[in-house]
Amino acid sequence: MRGLGAFIAYDALSSGITTTIAIFGRNNHWFANFDELLTFTWLLVLFRAWTDSALARKTYVGLAASGLLWTALGLYASGSLFTFNDVFLTAQSLILGGAAMFELACLLMREDMDAPLTATPRFWVYSGLFLFYMASIPIHALGNHLLHTLPRDLVLYPWLVRALFFLLYKLMVAKAFLCPLANSSSSSS
Repeated sequence: MRGLGAFIAYDALSSGITTTIAIFGRNNHWFANFDELLTFTWLLVLFRAWTDSALARKTYVGLAASGLLWTALGLYASGSLFTFNDVFLTAQSLILGGAAMFELACLLMREDMDAPLTATPRFWVYSGLFLFYMASIPIHALGNHLLHTLPRDLVLYPWLVRALFFLLYKLMVAKAFLCPLANSSSSSS
């Protein structure tokens, strides 16, 4: 799982920065807009490195490049870098959730797997990403509406649900490091 450790460290740092900005009552959307684009691109680069499919490798490059288009469309639609970019975040969730689902299907169809699927680190990473991004779709798609219509005391609840799925994803990634195949040079990891 080349590159996963560096990504996890970056993700923890950027999540901490985003949360700290919000705790101090400041608008964190400007930072999140850059961070989510970097996260999107980095995950697709990792998917490209881990996949066994030549076509998927090419597709992931194109999808990563599309992140700039989705970001620009979202910023144009919202009119500001300082607002929640629901267009990009919804596209990100659909693309990354779909890519994780594709890679899970590829793992399930492999005939050269000697170990159980749950002993394969990629199974846990892809499963966690799939659950997190699929659960994020409604929150991302409705983000601006929720931010502007929910009473102040309820506005954090959708993001609390998203945070619980984020925690589940992180636990599943941690499980990937505990798999028997995590340190193996086996082609199935």
